[in-house]
Amino acid sequence: MIRFIRFAAVGVVNTGFSYVIFATLVFLDVNYLAAATVSYISGTILSYFLNARHTFKTQVQLNDYIKFFIINIFSYSLGIAMLYTLKEHYDANVYLAQLAVVFFRLPFTFLLSKVFVFAKQN
Repeated sequence: MIRFIRFAAVGVVNTGFSYVIFATLVFLDVNYLAAATVSYISGTILSYFLNARHTFKTQVQLNDYIKFFIINIFSYSLGIAMLYTLKEHYDANVYLAQLAVVFFRLPFTFLLSKVFVFAKQN
């Protein structure tokens, strides 16, 4: 449970970072899906480094980062579909919809990261 709390705490920092990028790009009239993509890639890089060092207390390794990135492609795909659906089919505010997406992805990303990326530390 303590790792999940650490993961969530890193997620707060990472979400703030990613959300500022997303909101800034949307404010600058960048398409919301493109903004979500740029912010997600930036956040994924930061997230791996923070989680490797603080959540799972491990060394940064390229092969682990590749696994982490693949998991996040899956998570991104779910999130971008959810964002699109909320915006286009329910006329949701993109800022609020993006926050909903973040909270939806959290448990999935944690479990997959714990099992497939940082399993040797468990």
